[in-house]
Amino acid sequence: MRPSSRRALLMLLLAGSGVGCGSRQAAPVTASSPPAVSTAQDLTNRPGNEYHVTYKPGTRVISRATLLRSLRSVSTDGSVFVVDPADPDFGAVTPGTVLLLERVGLRRAREVRHEQGQLALLTEAASLTDAIQEGVIKWNIPVRFAPGGPHLADATADARELLARALDTVLAPAQAGGNAALSGSKNGWKYEVSATPAAGRLNLAAHVTKSVNGIEATLQAVGYVPDFNTLAAITIADGTVTQMQLQNEHLSGEVEMSFSAATTDAPGGFGQKQVRLPTVLKMPFFLGMLPVSLEISSAITFTPGLGANHQLASARFHLTYTDLKGFDYGGGPAASTNGQSDGNGEILDTKGATLAGIGVVAGISMPRLEMKIGTSSIVAALEKAVPTSLADALQQTLFGKLVTQGLADAEESIKTEGAAHVQVVLVGSFLASGPVALIPCQKTTFTFTANAGADASVLGTKRGEVAVDLFKKDIVKTNPPNINCG
Repeated sequence: MRPSSRRALLMLLLAGSGVGCGSRQAAPVTASSPPAVSTAQDLTNRPGNEYHVTYKPGTRVISRATLLRSLRSVSTDGSVFVVDPADPDFGAVTPGTVLLLERVGLRRAREVRHEQGQLALLTEAASLTDAIQEGVIKWNIPVRFAPGGPHLADATADARELLARALDTVLAPAQAGGNAALSGSKNGWKYEVSATPAAGRLNLAAHVTKSVNGIEATLQAVGYVPDFNTLAAITIADGTVTQMQLQNEHLSGEVEMSFSAATTDAPGGFGQKQVRLPTVLKMPFFLGMLPVSLEISSAITFTPGLGANHQLASARFHLTYTDLKGFDYGGGPAASTNGQSDGNGEILDTKGATLAGIGVVAGISMPRLEMKIGTSSIVAALEKAVPTSLADALQQTLFGKLVTQGLADAEESIKTEGAAHVQVVLVGSFLASGPVALIPCQKTTFTFTANAGADASVLGTKRGEVAVDLFKKDIVKTNPPNINCG
């Protein structure tokens, strides 16, 4: 590894130890850069937090010192690690070995290859129960937003001193005033997303557009997340999650969404109707051996049913949500809510111009708050610390089709992904019968939902995630009023 890369990796691996220097400022990130990342803190010893675990015999714990000494390259997607083949810790890895890379990630080796003096490991995500036999993991963290940048607050003097010393030259590449703004293109959608800390809140905005086959589509949303507290507890017994709770305190806010769809020519197919937008803000911390992060993002869905020239449909909606709590999971087939949450919505405006029937469905999840455990919480910083070219090349030449290509459609949709989550989803639809109908009419529906849950990466279940609805409501408006329109 080149000296500069070793220094960068050393800074990365020491970020949670409280050794380092002051922060730097940078310009807002773009689509090719990682999201804004607040300073990573070691919160293991914060009052109320716990990390007491016993690992399974097959779990191989790789220390930060070993990783620093041996890591030569990591692939862009974080799946391939190239390490020193002479290192005994990595030399003992075989397919199926579960690797706990201290404060970097939890991975399972799929394939192990030796090539021209290199040891390349093709890995995949592993669950907590793949590595841990018995244990208790808890956190109780105040999340605070301020014009100087978001952070995970701590009331103890030692933690404030730790935060002052914490290293963020690698982990915080975009903290100019704490703002984050990303723009780019994905699945034909042009997007702009931003997160702007303010006193007591984080302001969020998303604007996406797509122009294809004679259809112009636009969706935009603005909202905010307030300062809040997040608490979680995970109990593992005999290699199984027997209990998990996620609870938020003081998590209330507002979202306003609008969409429009218009035809400029004879419309054709619209293509991809769903897209996950990039994570706009990441707040990482360390808990024992594990890297964890609170990530804030959004996703959209858009289906325009436009079949003629010169059609237009637009609508605007507003939602206020209060006390988004969380869930309790006791190891059974389902989870339950752990508090009373509520939401109130309003259809603010609708417009339609058509000579034929039209229908448009559009939705956004804002905010999406995900507590992620594992490599995804820190891999972007890891890629900045070590070169990716060697691992990317070996990924193709050694592993070929074994490498997963792209994201599944379900992962592109509003369906969440992460160890634990809470999210608000707004879906609006506009239906117009057109003037040739016996009774011309328009119908607008606004469905707003909040849900919380956890996926298999933390629960270790094979059935996927468990989730609960915190609230779910519909508002329907027709013009003329009180008519059955579609």
